[in-house]
Amino acid sequence: MIKKDDSKSVLKIVKPELSNMIKKESLNLIAIKGCIDIGNRRLVKTANAIDKYDVVNKGQLDDALTDYGERKFMDKRLLMCLTFLLMVNGS
Repeated sequence: MIKKDDSKSVLKIVKPELSNMIKKESLNLIAIKGCIDIGNRRLVKTANAIDKYDVVNKGQLDDALTDYGERKFMDKRLLMCLTFLLMVNGS
């Protein structure tokens, strides 16, 4: 999973390389732009994949919490019904 720290480490690698390219006398801007575009596309694809993964996980978490909440609610409801029945039968 890409985190903010990961993007900083990527910049640490890419920035010096770009600086070296810029210092060269014969600068191939098209090649540099191509490298940057490829890098951006990869980061975007990765970020999109992470977002989809998080949405799937969040959906699963929401479902699990809903199921848990319904079980707890039904447990309380059952306990209330049993208590009522015991009170009615006990009197």
